[in-house]
Amino acid sequence: RKANTGNANIGQYKCVDPNGKVYITTNGLNQFCKEHNLTNSLMAKVARGERTHHKNWSCEKSNGNK
Repeated sequence: RKANTGNANIGQYKCVDPNGKVYITTNGLNQFCKEHNLTNSLMAKVARGERTHHKNWSCEKSNGNK
């Protein structure tokens, strides 16, 4: 079987860094977390509302509307 690595959480997310800069992901949450030294599973929990933040980052699932 082929691993799903990198394919989970594909979608658009709105992430806000500790300084207030807003990022809209274009290639899913996994790659974004790798690029910003964040833990994917914890950011996914933030996006689902199970945590308030991860390393002072906030995140929510975006519906694609800007």
